[in-house]
Amino acid sequence: MTNSKDPNQRIGAMRLYLDESGGKDPNTPHALVGGLLIGLAEFQPFEDAWDSLLKEFSIEPPLHMKEFGRPHGKFAKLSDCCRHDLFSGVAELICTYPQLTMSASLKNQDVAAAFNKEIADKFSVYGVCFLRVAYLNHCLAVHNNYPHPIPFFLDTGNPHKNRVTAIHDLLVRVQRKGIFLHIGSLTFDDDTNFGVLQAADVIAWAERRRLSSIPLNYPFEPLQRIFASHSRHSWIPNELNDMNRLTKQLVAEVEANDDQEDD
Repeated sequence: MTNSKDPNQRIGAMRLYLDESGGKDPNTPHALVGGLLIGLAEFQPFEDAWDSLLKEFSIEPPLHMKEFGRPHGKFAKLSDCCRHDLFSGVAELICTYPQLTMSASLKNQDVAAAFNKEIADKFSVYGVCFLRVAYLNHCLAVHNNYPHPIPFFLDTGNPHKNRVTAIHDLLVRVQRKGIFLHIGSLTFDDDTNFGVLQAADVIAWAERRRLSSIPLNYPFEPLQRIFASHSRHSWIPNELNDMNRLTKQLVAEVEANDDQEDD
């Protein structure tokens, strides 16, 4: 993340591509939103390299981690040896082109503790995970002296789209009141067409396993490389005071909006 006079580093040069991961598996209780921050200058080289990698292994996009499940996944027949080589290539691309990777995770009880039931139900654990990763992105931008709004991109098939949109709308309202949070536009697009969104799926899947203490063993072991350098991968802890203040501010925005609707 840079602040430069180079035309490739102006407004909109940084974009954050995110995906969600979670489910009903009791072994991985965390809901998570994670992905990668990439600049315009690196975007097309990443896309070209991603397409070439998938073609090498005869993977028809999009690459979704859930499709490697056996015996019914779309990529179930790919051998462990080929999987290892594929994810070695995936990890190499993720560690080469994006500026940063990031994630934020929660459990349902964490959301219940932070919000009243009405607000918790309205935004769900995934909406609050998006809130947290948006705040993490803001903190990283401040740390790197990056002065511009950063657009968010998610897969159009995201089942929690409405919750994410609701949180984004609130963040935009807070920002318009003079509290700059690096919140750019929110776009949903088909991940079939974008390797960066498929890479976000990989990051979210691997991070959720890691946080749930499930080892990334062979053939997924190469994905450990994504998290090996804390200077490139960040996740948000629960105890950040600034996060708590932002949460209270968003609750106030929701309550103010509800009062206006009642009037």
